[in-house]
Amino acid sequence: VTFGNWSPKNYENDFVGNITYRYALQHSRNVAAVKVADEVGMSKIIKLAKEMGITTLTDQDNNLSTALGGLTHGVTPLEMVQAYGVLAN
Repeated sequence: VTFGNWSPKNYENDFVGNITYRYALQHSRNVAAVKVADEVGMSKIIKLAKEMGITTLTDQDNNLSTALGGLTHGVTPLEMVQAYGVLAN
């Protein structure tokens, strides 16, 4: 899958076919995360990240690499705990 001139890859560099969003999250499937961000739209992804407690986002983070954690300033451990806590609830 290519987005502009960028092709995200899975860690294992393989393709396993159609998978659920849950499977993609559990198995860190990078391509699936980027496809979801592209389909949903980065403005919604950033809005949700902020609602989940991520405060370090900047205007430069409005790109698909954000779906893989490619943030300008990263996140703090506390922000990660808060964000995963939202998923658990």
